[in-house]
Amino acid sequence: MIDPESKAAIRRLAAGLSNGIKIDDLPTEFLSFGLPEGPQGLDSYEAIAVAEEAIVSTSGLIGLGSAFAARQMVGRFFIDGFADEDQKNRWLPAIARGEIWPAIAISEPNVGAHPKHLTTTATLDGNDYVLDGHKSFVTNGIRADLILALAICEEVDGRKSYGLFAVPRETLGMNLRPMTGLEALAPSSHADLTFEHCRVPADCRIGGPADAYARMALPFRDVEDAVAISGLCGLTEWLVRRVGSGREPNEETLLEVGRHAGLVDVMRAAAIAATHQLDANRVSAAFGIGARALAFDIVAELRGRLSEEAIEVDDRLRQGLKAFDLVMSVARKPREARRAALGASFLKKSD
Repeated sequence: MIDPESKAAIRRLAAGLSNGIKIDDLPTEFLSFGLPEGPQGLDSYEAIAVAEEAIVSTSGLIGLGSAFAARQMVGRFFIDGFADEDQKNRWLPAIARGEIWPAIAISEPNVGAHPKHLTTTATLDGNDYVLDGHKSFVTNGIRADLILALAICEEVDGRKSYGLFAVPRETLGMNLRPMTGLEALAPSSHADLTFEHCRVPADCRIGGPADAYARMALPFRDVEDAVAISGLCGLTEWLVRRVGSGREPNEETLLEVGRHAGLVDVMRAAAIAATHQLDANRVSAAFGIGARALAFDIVAELRGRLSEEAIEVDDRLRQGLKAFDLVMSVARKPREARRAALGASFLKKSD
């Protein structure tokens, strides 16, 4: 658990961030949070989440916070969690110093991350693997120096077995293009990626021969969801402040803003509880489900006030609202499945 002094220091570090900041403008101190090489007491998912919330609540840019968090989670979960010692020594110190930006490539166009439908392959050829396929929605892909790509290594009787491969940016046969339609998440970048006979040494495979989907890609969803609560909390707080500052400071306004502030604190408590579970190697979807429901209701009320009171919506507020909608729409079907599962479990307990 992070002590209050460290949390305060993180917030002070984030205080200078502004709307016009670029990814590379993040203070280098942030880039070691959550990694073994980072400051003492900040080697945790909680540290990543606290920093993400501070970045977003200060700047109003959930894209900036999610780009930071994605970078740190890739380093912590995939490399620190599954790489061998030589690979860790090769990449982790450079990631912590900000010299390498890693990214993860799992999803593919039109099929998302469903293992039955993924088609990117990695074929063993002597001492190398040759990658062929197409990935999409690669967070930080345009900025990344090192892409970790999930690919099929073999298929027996229709059953696929996956590997994870670290591909340096300069590798021939890997092509990255910016994705469009996600401008509200600026300054975060998302890439469309293709592999065309892309050859990497066999020692770039992370995690050995075990199936990387079941061992890594599937549990990473829980990590992403738990840490993302903090970014959503930061954006909701920023929106509450932004809309509230444009209203008449009468009793009705203050009562409503106070209620929203209290609900944001409940979201924050859920976010911290979720990362505490991650750091204890446990997961629970309930924290994210509850926090997202609160955020949805709060922002719906804010939109109502903008309309009723004719509050000016400037470019920053407009981007924040669009970003909120984008974030809430990501992975909607899997999230609805988790909600339904939680509902079934809840009702079963009452029997």
